[in-house]
Amino acid sequence: MTEQLALWQLMPELSTEEYAALKADIAARGVMVPVEYDETGAVLDGHHRLRACEELGITEWPRIVRGGLSDEDKLEHVLTLNLARRHLSREQRRELVGNLRERGWSFRRIGERLGVHHDTVADDLSVVGFPTPERITGADGKSYPATRPKSVHAATAEQQQAASAVIAAAVAPGETVAATDLLRTLADVLREARGIKTAQREERVEAREAKQAEVLAADHPLSGDAFRLLTGDFIEALLDQPDESVDVIITDPPYGQEFLPEYSRLSGLAARILRPGGSCLVMTGQAHLEEVLTRLSESLRYQWTCAYVTPGQSTQVFGRFVKCNWKPVVWLTKGAYAGEQIADVFRSEENDKAHHEWGQSVGGMKQIVEAFTVTGELVCDPFCGGGATGVAVVLGGRLFLGVDQDEASVKTTAQRLGEAAEAWRSRN
Repeated sequence: MTEQLALWQLMPELSTEEYAALKADIAARGVMVPVEYDETGAVLDGHHRLRACEELGITEWPRIVRGGLSDEDKLEHVLTLNLARRHLSREQRRELVGNLRERGWSFRRIGERLGVHHDTVADDLSVVGFPTPERITGADGKSYPATRPKSVHAATAEQQQAASAVIAAAVAPGETVAATDLLRTLADVLREARGIKTAQREERVEAREAKQAEVLAADHPLSGDAFRLLTGDFIEALLDQPDESVDVIITDPPYGQEFLPEYSRLSGLAARILRPGGSCLVMTGQAHLEEVLTRLSESLRYQWTCAYVTPGQSTQVFGRFVKCNWKPVVWLTKGAYAGEQIADVFRSEENDKAHHEWGQSVGGMKQIVEAFTVTGELVCDPFCGGGATGVAVVLGGRLFLGVDQDEASVKTTAQRLGEAAEAWRSRN
């Protein structure tokens, strides 16, 4: 029975509090959601419900048998059920990423399924340290060697220049060298470059983790003259925020398909707390833009879509055949907008993942803040992450109200906003 329980248990364990709440509900009302099995009796969904039944002495519960599914079908079914029900913390997502990688999923396939960039998947795996499988399965369903050599034509311009320099140094003028020797030299350079890139990514993750450990141990104030920060679900955290008390909302929610319901909730919150004519600026991805617009428009008026141009290499969107260098910033209003004319293109000078894996640059967010607000206005960010928007707000002499579910992110933001407020006071 233990092997059957563990076989399809992809999702991380519930927290102590979550499991206690589930067990109490089952004790009071019984099992309300059927436990799902495959035709062999292996449990597909309901591991925590079964554990609660065992501890409570319950011997009967509703069941569903899903027959005729392949192993890949079962994986997808389990993920679909659980990702729709659970909002994973960063640590829980990392555990799930590790589980999928152990089952042979590629970085890109994991990223597409969980709604994160494949670099984030690589960062997660560098932290949790799961081993690399011998073969991986991509989003196309095909199996590949996990460490298959890459084509030399995939080299970046910098890597090609480095390879050319090495080859030039190794070959005397007029000397002929076999093509195979040149290819070996180039392959060595590319291998070293990939190793350097991996090491740099691991260093970024380690540095970010070290900062988070420091701020969690520190006692940075969560409020001050220029800001107030809250931890938890943004709807619940802002229950006591007075109606029509916020001038502008500027936020960057998670992009994956499983997070789409959050855009409906955000629309409802904005309609309540924004002042009449107030703006709601939402940075988002393009993959689900149509539904994002539909959900945000449930309680707000669509105004425009601005472009946030991002620096560095293009993000390849597989399945859509796109190399992307910008993000939409959807602009909605509460009622009619009566402000100044807005230039609809903003540019980020640099990527900034030092404080949060999905972080934006302060310089880029500063452009949005200055375009839509004036000194003294209150800006709310219900998904404040590492605090880039908050820093831009406070440095510009505005007031900031931020919320995030992750305690480390909130405390990181608290430290940064304290420093930003001090910088503002010293200049003024």
